[in-house]
Formats: sequence, structure tokens, C-alpha cells
Amino acid sequence: MKKMLVTLAVLMLTTSVARANEAAERESLRKNRLWYVAGMPLYLVTVGILAHEGSHALATILDDDFDLTGFRPYPHRLDDQGWVGGSIDARCKTLDEQTFRCADRTGLGVIASAPYITDTVFFVTADLLLSTGAVNPDSKAGLALYLFGMGASWYDFARNLIWAVEWSDPDQMARNFEIP
Repeated sequence: MKKMLVTLAVLMLTTSVARANEAAERESLRKNRLWYVAGMPLYLVTVGILAHEGSHALATILDDDFDLTGFRPYPHRLDDQGWVGGSIDARCKTLDEQTFRCADRTGLGVIASAPYITDTVFFVTADLLLSTGAVNPDSKAGLALYLFGMGASWYDFARNLIWAVEWSDPDQMARNFEIP
């Protein structure tokens, strides 16, 4: 929890500094600071977790070698891992006869990497909408796209890479893609 709060504080600070270059943007930040303080954590605990775990679930469903047996897009405790933000359960249909482990290691790696693909799509889409003028960056929709489309995606992506503990997505990707 402490690591999550530190990352969130860094995100809020960097987004505030980046947007505070001009006087008009500083005024916009002052008026919308509640979005930074309350909106981002609320988004991360609801839609953010749903998008992250939903990515794992969709990748599991799309892979014929796996069955999705559980979907919990909310914080909870797992016996072997402690507290997690969310989780899925996937059953591998093909087991290696010698190790009794899943024979489709690449499929497991793709399932673990699915949120990174989703984060990249959200980030690039928000960036394109804001940078091309399709959405006015100074509007409330622009602020929402900046915070939730770019900021939350960056947070999810960075948090997983910075704190790659055992059984985290990067750890599973490294093991399944056989990255030393």
C-alpha cells in the first residue's frame, strides 16, 4: 500500500509540474485539483483494476489452451501472495507430462503481458486525441483523458515494472518467456 501511495504521489507531482508551465494552465489546475486528489485513486481502484484484470481475462479467453475459472477485479487477499489489487484464475488445458506444469509457456506470458498492451493502447489513444485537437486539452474531457487515459495507464505500467515482486506480471512474463 505504501509503494502504491508513493507512486501515486510521484504521478500527481509530475502531472502537476508538467501542466503548470503557463498561467492559464495553473489556474485550470487550481480549479480542478480535486480531480488529482480524489479522482485518480478512485479511478485506479475501480476502472483501473477492472481494465488491468479484464485484460488478463480477455487474453485467457482468447487463448484456446486456457479456461478462465475466476475473475476478481477488486482488492483481496490470496493465501500464497498476500494482498493483491485483483486477480484471475486460469486453468491450463495442456500439462507437460514430466513437470505437470502448463505446456503453453508462451500463452502464460501473453496473459501476463496483456495489461501492458491495454495500457499502451489507452495511453496512445489519449495522447492522439489530445495532441491532434480532437479533444480540447483545457476542457474537463481533456483533463479526464490526461489523468485517466495517460496518467492511470502510466501508473499501472510503471507500478508493475518498479515493484516486480514474485508472481507479479513482470515476474510471470520473465519466467514464461524464459528471460533471465
